[in-house]
Amino acid sequence: MPKNESRFDLIEISLNKKLMLKMQGKIMGKRILIIDDNENHLDVLKETLCYFNFEVKTLASGNYLMEEVYQFKPDLILLDYILPGKDNGIVLCQQLKNNIHTHNIPVVLMSGYHLVSEQFSCCDGFLYKPFDLNILIKELATYLDTTIQIPFSYV
Repeated sequence: MPKNESRFDLIEISLNKKLMLKMQGKIMGKRILIIDDNENHLDVLKETLCYFNFEVKTLASGNYLMEEVYQFKPDLILLDYILPGKDNGIVLCQQLKNNIHTHNIPVVLMSGYHLVSEQFSCCDGFLYKPFDLNILIKELATYLDTTIQIPFSYV
């Protein structure tokens, strides 16, 4: 054992390696498409999800959603309720759920407007903004049918 390393340091390093291997093994290759008109939200979400080894694509509007879904082939879609353009999150969610090629992709709607989740019968889940990133990760794990360990250093 090196002079400056204690037995506890080695245990911590070992646990971190196991944790990282478990994370990579469980979620490597999972793709998430995020649609939100707020660039700050997109940046934070992308950075957070990339930290957990998700492959992330972002869109600032839903104008080309179906084309992006066909090209990117996401495992899950995070969709904002209010978006620029003619279609809001509910309309886009309904389009996804009514399409034979995309109806199985879990869609989680996000909104800063409280008491509106009752309108979202088309989606698989709902998150109020601002949300705790730990809750986001747990929610995603539910819909992706996987286990995501949150390292202590992230909390």
